[in-house]
Amino acid sequence: MKKIPSGEIKFVAGTDYDFTTPVVLSSRIEKLGGYDHCYTLDPGGKMYLSARVSVPEKKRSLQVYTNQPAIQLYTGNYLSTTLSPMEK
Repeated sequence: MKKIPSGEIKFVAGTDYDFTTPVVLSSRIEKLGGYDHCYTLDPGGKMYLSARVSVPEKKRSLQVYTNQPAIQLYTGNYLSTTLSPMEK
């Protein structure tokens, strides 16, 4: 599968790409081979919380606020996770 943006927007509700409720990311990474996906957002031009990642046992968390129309989730080699707001 080539990971070239096509402009197609797919709905992810109920799939392994659905993060509208909290999930243990590692439980899906192994199954899918990692993430390198762009998620469209609807910020309406306002800054809002668009992503949250936490590691409770390490007492660490990251929150991403953006007013951009998309966010990229990249899990790399399973040892790291990156969330990047994407500009128009």
